[in-house]
Amino acid sequence: MRTSREVYNQIKWDSSLEPDEFTIVYADREQGLLEIPFAIFAPDGDIPWHRIEAFRRSGVLVWDRATGVDYLHPTMKG
Repeated sequence: MRTSREVYNQIKWDSSLEPDEFTIVYADREQGLLEIPFAIFAPDGDIPWHRIEAFRRSGVLVWDRATGVDYLHPTMKG
C-alpha cells in the first residue's frame, strides 16, 4: 500500500488531477476524525503523515489507510 505522502504528491503533481477536488481526513487526538481541504494541508505542518487516514475526491473515498483502498494508484485507473 502506498503511503499518505505518496498519494499527496500524486495529487499535487499529477496534471490529470485537480487538487481543489480533494480533501484530507486525519485523526485528531482530541476531536477524532477531521476533514480539511487539500489546499490548506501543510506537508511539514502540525498534522503528521501517520495521522492521515484517507483522501476524498468530491466527497468520494479514493484512498483509505484502514481498508487499503487506493483508487488513485496508476494500476487502478481507467
